[in-house]
This record gives sequence, C-alpha cells and structure tokens, in this order.
Amino acid sequence: MLDKYRGEGASPLEIARILKQQTAKHDRELIMSFGGVSREVVTNAAWTGSAFAVTFITETTPTTFTMNDTTGTLSSLVYPAGLTLYGDITAITPGAGETVILYKLT
Repeated sequence: MLDKYRGEGASPLEIARILKQQTAKHDRELIMSFGGVSREVVTNAAWTGSAFAVTFITETTPTTFTMNDTTGTLSSLVYPAGLTLYGDITAITPGAGETVILYKLT
C-alpha cells in the first residue's frame, strides 16, 4: 500500500497521516465487530468498571489507570490523543480537562 504513495511522491509526513487514518478506521471496525458495545465518555473523573478498550481523545496523563494482567505502571504516563489500548480495563482517572472513551460489552 505504501509503495503506491511513495511512487506518487508522498512525503513521509503524508504517509504517516495516511497510516494514522487507516489505523483509526481499523480500530473503529475492530471495536464495532464485537457486537453489543456501549461507550462511556469520561472527562476529569474517576471511572471504575469493566471495559475492553480505551481511546484517548485528548493527550492524557491519567492519575489512575488499572488493567488486569498487566505489569508495570500505566498511570502517570502520557498517552497521545487518538491512541486506543485494548485490555481488561478496570479503572481510569483522566487528568484535568482530559477525555477518554471506554468501550464495554453490553
């Protein structure tokens, strides 16, 4: 796929933009393929429950971020806007003015 764009003289920045668009489209299709999915938008508030994915709408540095079966620190790291992470998410608290969308099976 990228050879087509390289052959047309696309810059590395243009190719990165195309890849980002394709990745976002794939993420949306993957999430919706699970069937009964609900979404919950969380802005600057503590959330607990059970979700299988989180998309960071704004650049986010969560003060709390817990994902089962994950080792290491997830909170206090900076996650870029547009990033989607998959896992058994049980808690997240975005910082002031930060927004995430959680995806849950219904």
